[in-house]
Amino acid sequence: MSAATSRFGGAQDVAALLSNAASLGIVAVSGIAVSALLASRFGVASVGQFNQLAMLHVVCAQIAAMGVHLSCLHYLSVAARDRSAGVAGAQAAIGVVLLTGMATGLGLFGAAGLVEDMFDSPGLAEGVRWLGPAVALFGVNKVLLAILNAGDRLHTYAVLQALRPLVWLAGALLIVNAGDPDPETLGILLCVGEAVAAVFGALVLFRQIFLGIDLTACRMWMGRHFSFGWRAMPSHLIIDLNTRIDVLILAIFVSDSIVGIYSFAALLAEGIFQVGVLVRTVINRRLVAALVARDQAAFGALKRSAGYASLAMTVAASLLLLVAYGPVIALLGLDQDLLGGRLPLAVLLLGVAACATYSPFWMALALAGLPGAHSKLMLALCASNLAINVVAVPVFGMLGAAVATAVMFAAFPVMLRWTAARTLHMEL
Repeated sequence: MSAATSRFGGAQDVAALLSNAASLGIVAVSGIAVSALLASRFGVASVGQFNQLAMLHVVCAQIAAMGVHLSCLHYLSVAARDRSAGVAGAQAAIGVVLLTGMATGLGLFGAAGLVEDMFDSPGLAEGVRWLGPAVALFGVNKVLLAILNAGDRLHTYAVLQALRPLVWLAGALLIVNAGDPDPETLGILLCVGEAVAAVFGALVLFRQIFLGIDLTACRMWMGRHFSFGWRAMPSHLIIDLNTRIDVLILAIFVSDSIVGIYSFAALLAEGIFQVGVLVRTVINRRLVAALVARDQAAFGALKRSAGYASLAMTVAASLLLLVAYGPVIALLGLDQDLLGGRLPLAVLLLGVAACATYSPFWMALALAGLPGAHSKLMLALCASNLAINVVAVPVFGMLGAAVATAVMFAAFPVMLRWTAARTLHMEL
């Protein structure tokens, strides 16, 4: 691949970027709207419970997916021109994640009471029990998304990605009208969203995952996915845990109301971080090709075009969000306690902007075929994030959590470049 053909910014890239930006906008607006609806009708304590459930949902889903979605992104992007390999690889990935998803879901169902006691949130166990099937379905959906991404079916990818939050938003409206915000109802809401997305993904990929099953090829691919995924799983689990450690530590030390205020701000900051993830989605196949070939020129072209585009969009979105934060809360008549999250939000956005040039390359080591090295990098990043949060949160509360998480974001580019020089022998 030449540097010219790997560059980000052509007409197809713009079209894919726009459709996935619309999807990302739906994800962000729906997530904010769900929290806003719960806060306006039932107060910030309800938002805290919903986000505790959502945090557990996302973190446990990484165990359910077991890194198989990353294996799909790596192997199926490389095998994009080999239809038989792509079909067998996709079928095997679904088979593996169904097994791991069911096991994870059963484990979470059994631990529901323990989770409620740990968070000291009455009634939370009923919601956690519904997370069992939701987590299993989320693992399947991550693999379905990866199959679409590896096949460059980016517009379909955008639709599938937007389905879950739209279902959650519709469900939140029903909850508000019914006046029933208990944790069990919130858990059911998360489960229904995953089920709808899974049905849609299975339909659009029906030919690839249900027809022409070659058991011999599938067994070979299952071993390959399992090996890659087992080494990649820690990295992706840690990535999602990394952006939620602040909420987790706050949930242990402070009240549901403070968790609700901070998690509302953290949700906004995470939405801005997704700008870089959006760019990575569009360039994924070219990124894999450049990294697998250790093509410095092709990667450099991607870095200059995609990296700086990510930075520009991130900074613009961050400034717009900071300006609009207070007025929008007032305009929508939201709980005024949410204004207490303005300073933590500003700190979080500084961290997100500091790593924006490299956020499209967050998974570079895993996509290059080095899942173990990426897991070690993420473990080091997570350990430092956890240490700072444990020290800062009991003393400074929400602000301490924001500073710790911002430092983690800012440290990532330095750690990635250092690790890549020693493993990929490339200058990232």
